Amino acid sequence: KAGQVKAATFGDLAHARTRGFETRVNRALATIEQAASIGKVGISVSGGKDSLVLLDLIRQVIPDAPASFYDSGCEYPSTYEVIAHYGIETIKPNAEPASHFHVTPPSLPLRAGR
Repeated sequence: KAGQVKAATFGDLAHARTRGFETRVNRALATIEQAASIGKVGISVSGGKDSLVLLDLIRQVIPDAPASFYDSGCEYPSTYEVIAHYGIETIKPNAEPASHFHVTPPSLPLRAGR
C-alpha cells in the first residue's frame, strides 16, 4: 500500500553495508593513488589488523611499496609469521638488555586516593 514502510530484510542490510564498504575501500584506494602521484609511499606495520589492512590497500595500488616492522622482541609468534608472509622488512633495536637498567623506588610511599 502507498505510504506504508516495508521492513528491511537481512539481505537488504547486507547489500547496503556492502555498497558502503565498497565505497570506503574505493575512496581509500583513490587517496593512496593520489599520495603516490605526489611522492613515494611506504608503511610501518605493527602486525595488527588495522595496519595489515592498510598494507593490503597500499599494495593493491603500489605492489612494491616498502613496508617495515619495528620488532620490540615482545611480539606474539603469529605476528612474526604474518611479517614473514608479507615480506616486511624487520627493524630490530640495538639496545642494552633490560637487566642493565636500575629502577629507583619513589622516596615517598604512594597512597590510594591521592
